[in-house]
Amino acid sequence: MHRKSRIQVLAGVVLAVCFAALWIYADQPPARQRLSQANKLFQQGNYKEAYELYRQEATSPQASSANASEAMHKGVQSLMNLGRTDEIDEFREKVVEVHSKSWRVLEQVAQSYENHDHHGYIVAGKFYRGYHRGGGRYVNAAQRDRVRALQLLQRAQPLAVEDADKKAVGTFFLHFARTLVQGTGFVEPWRLQELTDLKELPDYEDGWYWRGQTAKGAPVDAEGNPIFHKLPKSFDTAQSDGERWRWFMLQAVEADPARRNEVDMMFADFLRGQFDVQTMARYGRIFEEDSKDESGIFAVHTLKDDETIAQLASGIKRFKLPDEFNFISIYQNVAQRGRSDYGRSARDMIAQIYEDRRQYPKAAEAWKKARSEYGDDYNNRQQRLDQIVGAWGRFEPGATQPAGTNPTIDYRFRNGNRVTLSAWTVDVSKLLDDAKAYLTGHRGQLDYRRTNISDIGQRLIYENENRYFVEKVATWAMDLKPRPNHFDERVTVTTPLNRPGAYLVTAQMAGGNISRVLIWVADTAIVKKQLDNKALYFIADAVSGAPIAGADVEFFGWQQVPDAPNRNSYHVEVKRFVEKTDADGQVIVDNSKMPNSHQWLITARKDGRFAYHGFSHVWFGQRYDPEYNATKIYTVTDRPVYRPTQKVHFKAWIRHAKYDQPDTSDFAKRPYTVRITNPKGEKFFEKEFTTDEYAGLNGDVELPKTAMLGVYHIAVLDSARKGQHVGGGNFRVEEYKKPEFEVLVEAPKEPVQLGEKIDATIQAKYYFGAPVTNAKVKFTVKRSNYSSGWYPRG
Repeated sequence: MHRKSRIQVLAGVVLAVCFAALWIYADQPPARQRLSQANKLFQQGNYKEAYELYRQEATSPQASSANASEAMHKGVQSLMNLGRTDEIDEFREKVVEVHSKSWRVLEQVAQSYENHDHHGYIVAGKFYRGYHRGGGRYVNAAQRDRVRALQLLQRAQPLAVEDADKKAVGTFFLHFARTLVQGTGFVEPWRLQELTDLKELPDYEDGWYWRGQTAKGAPVDAEGNPIFHKLPKSFDTAQSDGERWRWFMLQAVEADPARRNEVDMMFADFLRGQFDVQTMARYGRIFEEDSKDESGIFAVHTLKDDETIAQLASGIKRFKLPDEFNFISIYQNVAQRGRSDYGRSARDMIAQIYEDRRQYPKAAEAWKKARSEYGDDYNNRQQRLDQIVGAWGRFEPGATQPAGTNPTIDYRFRNGNRVTLSAWTVDVSKLLDDAKAYLTGHRGQLDYRRTNISDIGQRLIYENENRYFVEKVATWAMDLKPRPNHFDERVTVTTPLNRPGAYLVTAQMAGGNISRVLIWVADTAIVKKQLDNKALYFIADAVSGAPIAGADVEFFGWQQVPDAPNRNSYHVEVKRFVEKTDADGQVIVDNSKMPNSHQWLITARKDGRFAYHGFSHVWFGQRYDPEYNATKIYTVTDRPVYRPTQKVHFKAWIRHAKYDQPDTSDFAKRPYTVRITNPKGEKFFEKEFTTDEYAGLNGDVELPKTAMLGVYHIAVLDSARKGQHVGGGNFRVEEYKKPEFEVLVEAPKEPVQLGEKIDATIQAKYYFGAPVTNAKVKFTVKRSNYSSGWYPRG
C-alpha cells in the first residue's frame, strides 16, 4: 500500500512538470514563428521587442544553425539601432556558449566581430563598446576583435571539415584566409611575417584604429631580398600569418576544387600588388623618360615573364620571381582552364601587366586573345587594342609664346607616319564682348558656360562655337618617324604663326585621330600686384618687358544679387570704367572703384595691341604695421639639459624686428624681470636685471639636489610695464644617464664619376665632444638614381 502511494505521488509530480512545461512553451511562439515575428517587428522599427525575440531564438539550444545565425546577426543590429552597443559582446558570447558545436554559428559570430564597431571606452577597468556618455579612456578593439574572430574560426575548423557540404566548407576556409590578412596583408604586408597568437587576446589600444596609410613596399630579409610566404605542411607548422594564409587557401581548394580559379586569382592579385612594376607608380617620370638604357633598373620593357622590378621596403629592385610566386604564370594558368568569369579577369590582367611593362606587342596579342575568347565588353578591349596599335597623336601642353618668333609646340605620337596641321585665328575680343553683353542687364538663372572665358579652348573644341573662328591662316604637313614596338615619340612642331593672337591648331594623323590645341602668341602682358588697399596693374610689352604708356585699360566687373531678400530670383549688377596707363605703364585703382564683391575682367588696348586678365575676384591687402614693428626676444642657455645641483646660465636680448634699424636697441638700459617656473608652473626663480647697451641681460641660477625633473620655462617681463610678458625660452632638468652620441658620415664634397673610388669617413662622438671608442660599426652603402632639372636664369 505504501509503495502504491509513492508511485501515485511520483506520477502526479511528473504530470505537474509536464503541464508546467506545456504551459511555458505554450507562452512562447514556435521557432519559425518567433523569427518571423521578430523580423516583422524589426522592419517596423520596434527594435526593443525584436531584440528580445532574436535573443530567445539565438540562445535557444533547439534553434537551427541557420535560424540562430540570422537571429544573432539581426539581434546585434537591433542593439546598435537602440544605442545599446555595450551589450553586443555579452550577447555574442552567449550565442557562442549555446552553439559551441555549430561551426556555421561560430563563423557568423566571428564575422560579426570583424564587421561591427571596434571602438569604445574603458571605465573602471571595464570595456564598453561604442559611445559612452560618462566618458572614460577612449580605445579601439580592432586587433582584439580580429584575434577573437580568428579564435572562433579556429574552434569551428574541426567541426567544418566533418560537414558533408564541401562547397560551404570551401567558403569557410576562404573566409578564414581573408580574416587572417584583414587590415594587414594588402595595406601593411610586413605584418604577414608575424604569427598571431590565437591563445590570448591582445589588449585594447588607445585612440583610433587606422591602417589606410600608403604601403611602403613589400618586406625584405636581411640581404634585401623580397620575402615570399611559402606553403606549410599544416596549420601547426606555419611560421607566419602569411604561411597560414597560404594553407587556408589550399584547404579551400581541397574542400571545393571548383574554387581553384578563385584562389589562384586571390594569390596572383596579392603577388602582383606586392611585386609588379606598378608599385613604382610614385616614380611616374620613370615611365615617361625616353631612356636609351636597355639594361638599367627602370627598363621595364626588357623584363622577362619571370622577372620584375618592384618598390620594396628597402627601395626599388630588379629580381627574378620563383615559379611558385610568378603571378603572370598563375594568371595564364587560370586563363587556360577554359572560359569563366575568373578566366575573363585573368585574360584582361595579363594584357594590363604587359601594358604596365611597356611590352606593347605582347599586350596587343593579349588583348586580341581576350577579345577572341570573351568578346568586346562595352568596346573596351578593342579600344585598348587600338590605343596600342593605332596611329595616335596629341599635342603636349604649352605656355603662351611671344610675338615676333615662330611659336613651337611638342607633339607626342606613336605608329603614325604623317600628320597634317591647320591653324585658324580666334576672335578672342568678340568672345569677351559677347560675355560682357550677356551679363549686362541679365536677369534670372545664369548660363555659366557663356561667362566661362578662362577655358576658351573648351568652348571652341567641345562646345562647337565656330562663330569665333575668323579664318584658316595656315596648313602644312610633317613626315613622322615612329619608334618600334609602339613606343611614343615626341617631335617639336614649328608653326608659321608669328603674329599676336590666339590660334586653334589641329593635327590630323594619317589613318588616326585628330588633336587640337589653342596657341597664344602675345605682344602685350598684364601684371597685377597688391598694394595697401589698392591694386596695381602693369601693362608691358610681352617680349621686352618695356612699359606701354597711354594704353586704354577697361575694367568690367559683375556680381549676381537677389531681387529682394529671401527671394529665389536674381539679377546681375555691372560696374565698368576705363583708365589710361601712366608713363610707367601702370594703373593703380582702389576699392572705391573696384569693389571686391565683383568678378573683374581687365582688358588693355593700344595701337592694335590686346591683352586681358580675368574673370577673377580681387582682394585688397592692408599694411599691418605691428607686423613690421614687432618686439622680439632671443633667449639661450649654456646647454639644453641640466642635472640637479648644476648651475644654469642664461642670456636674453630684446629688439625691434626691423631690418633697416642700425646696430642699436630701443630697449637698452631698461629694467626687466626674469622669472623661471618649474614643470608644475610654480615660481622657481625671479630677479630684476638692467639691460646693457645692446638690450642684453644674463644671469645664472643653481639647481638644488631636489630639483623637480622636467621642462623649466624662462619668462622675461617688462618691469616698466607692470610685468608685461615679452618672451622667453626653455631648458630641461633630467637625471644622469649614459651620454648619447652622434654618428657623422663625411662623404665626398665634389661629384664623383662612375667607376671612381669613393672615400667616406664615419665618425662617432658624444655630444659633449669626446669620441666614441671601441664601438662596433655596421654600415651599408646603397645606390639610388637621381635626376635634377637645370634652368638658366631669365
